[in-house]
Amino acid sequence: MKSLFRQYAALSIALSLLLSGIALAQKPADLPDGYPSKPVRVIVGTGAGGGTDLLTRAIFTKIGEKWGASFVIENMASLVGGIRALDTTRAAPPNGYLIMGTSSSTMQNAMFVTKVSYDVRKEFIPTVQYAYTPLLMVIHPSVPANNLKEFIAYAKANPGKINAANAGLGSAGHLAAELLNLLAKIDMQAIPYKGGGNAATDTVGGRTQVLFTTAVALAPFTRTGKLKILGITSPQRMPSNPDVPTIAEGGVPGYAYQGWLGAILKAGTPAPIIRALNRSALEVIKAPEMMSRYAADGSDPAYTTPEEFRQVVEDSLSRAEILIRETGLKLEE
Repeated sequence: MKSLFRQYAALSIALSLLLSGIALAQKPADLPDGYPSKPVRVIVGTGAGGGTDLLTRAIFTKIGEKWGASFVIENMASLVGGIRALDTTRAAPPNGYLIMGTSSSTMQNAMFVTKVSYDVRKEFIPTVQYAYTPLLMVIHPSVPANNLKEFIAYAKANPGKINAANAGLGSAGHLAAELLNLLAKIDMQAIPYKGGGNAATDTVGGRTQVLFTTAVALAPFTRTGKLKILGITSPQRMPSNPDVPTIAEGGVPGYAYQGWLGAILKAGTPAPIIRALNRSALEVIKAPEMMSRYAADGSDPAYTTPEEFRQVVEDSLSRAEILIRETGLKLEE
């Protein structure tokens, strides 16, 4: 009798654990044809460790846990700003088994610098927006300015003598600086680098005087006083940097520039897959454990639907196109 009782108890525990596992790993009911029935490839068009890579890994790893599915993240960095990953995504069947983690900078590079032969607005479906990515404007301590108004006055008194580093022609940092040139009527010289790390290194060393880049990239230098923060490019102050005024507040009315990070799929991917990925990603993004990651990165979590994310993408490309046209920028490398 005792043996039978022990067997019954063991069976009950096993069944309880099985049901618990089913509850923890449950795919959305409206996914077509048992998707995903095999591992989903998630490519990132940058090297490991950047904002796009870290958020892509965090979000799709959690979706995999929720669905009981395998999302395999792969870095596909290239010398032409994520174009290899874009081309790979475009060439994939529209079945949801290839997802690309990307950014506004990559899409702008494709349209205005590399000038790919296809229209990125038509070839891809914006699916999951991870974040908005405003930039901090920082200067080297040798520049005699403690706020944006003083900097603009100094720049106007020294036209063409201030060098603004950026991570490459057409990058977010480049366009953010050019927008300040346009609206503040100053003349900073753009100095492109192959990547944000080199741009930051030369600004810290004083070889360039200005840099627009993400808060997480600048934290080691702003904390130690090697660079001075003058403002943030977002329309409103950021919760992660509440004491930093926006550039509009600092004396340039109408200034606003921020990028985005997110995931796209090949055009033609079934709508139920797009909706399911978006819903599950929003659950992950809203989880308390993600908030500390966003705060550390200095980015602002996004809660957009696929339709809203598409509008974010199109707006960012349109604004870049207008800025390039109004400033007469030549972005061919």
